[in-house]
Amino acid sequence: MLQPAFRTYQIAATGLAICVITQLAYLALGASGTPLATALWQTEAAAFLAVALAGGALLARMPVVGAGLAVGGLLNVAQVGIGLTLFEPLDSGGEPFAAIAGGVVTFAFFLYFAGKAAFGVAGAALGWRLWRGAHGAKRWLGAAAGVSGLAALAINLPAMASGMALVLPAGAMGTLAAALLVVALLLAREAATE
Repeated sequence: MLQPAFRTYQIAATGLAICVITQLAYLALGASGTPLATALWQTEAAAFLAVALAGGALLARMPVVGAGLAVGGLLNVAQVGIGLTLFEPLDSGGEPFAAIAGGVVTFAFFLYFAGKAAFGVAGAALGWRLWRGAHGAKRWLGAAAGVSGLAALAINLPAMASGMALVLPAGAMGTLAAALLVVALLLAREAATE
């Protein structure tokens, strides 16, 4: 029988991997404003919720990693929810709603950056744990997750204060860090079965 921790790491890694894939698909397919965007965001909302729940389950085992996953997941659920529920109605309101629409989009990205920063904390903490306890390639993959997590934290914190000015580098670094966090979670999953 699989240990509960094994499943929790698997849920977190799978949910986060789905989010990385949907974010890359959104950009690669130019999905903004299309029905595909809605489908991708709905998928992300469910995946981020799974990450948040798995992070909560990991709090007792690895508090900083669990907190980073839980907070990052919840912030992203809220951010995606804003996009799903408010972007289209405000856009269709025309010029009278332009200022409000701009503020709502900026707030959604504030949550996006905060979520990326939280995932960066989780990646840095789990990367450090793997660096200290693993050997060989696992150790270096842990280091990559840790360094990319710190980099995501370093760029997403100022992005929260600067609005849309850092959206591309902050989003790109956050997505890379999330992808490496997936790898680190899978390595931690392996360790949970040993």
